[in-house]
Amino acid sequence: MRNLYLLLLFVFLTACSSEESCTPILCKNGGESIDCECSCPEGFIGADCSIALTPSALVISRIELLKFPTTNGGLPWDPTLNATTSRPDVYVRFEDLSGSTIYEGNTYFENADYTSGALVFTPNNPIEIPIGNGQEYVRFLIYDYDTGTADDLMGAFRFLKFSEEVKIPIMYKIRSSDIDVDFYVSFKW
Repeated sequence: MRNLYLLLLFVFLTACSSEESCTPILCKNGGESIDCECSCPEGFIGADCSIALTPSALVISRIELLKFPTTNGGLPWDPTLNATTSRPDVYVRFEDLSGSTIYEGNTYFENADYTSGALVFTPNNPIEIPIGNGQEYVRFLIYDYDTGTADDLMGAFRFLKFSEEVKIPIMYKIRSSDIDVDFYVSFKW
């Protein structure tokens, strides 16, 4: 019986020898080779990390509005006020392409002025925008809040929620002639 234990111990020790070599694997998409296996980064699977997953949601934790229209075609956003002293009361909104609201900020920046620094919107809960619902794009809208009248749309654009061809970012930077915005993002898998 003692010989059997010694034999098993010998087989175990030699089978797990760290001197054994393995076939190296070239890991793709930022994967790391550990003990001849790929440790894949979030969003990728497979023996060599070559298979990209599609996330279930784009998650936005912070919005920095860096530039926006300061006037409405040369007129103040609030027409009863002086154009030189009246600035827009800015809030943001996300919609799907059918116009349904995904998120609308519950606060606004009164008499907003981006020349003093970015307007930073940090939602109480991160904004989750579903992916894979047949709509690849989402709309981002900037509004001027008005009491007693309809809010003014200051600008809008649409952007791609996710693309397998693009490395997974931590920030989307969107630049246009009158709107500059940064979205701090992650993905839900």
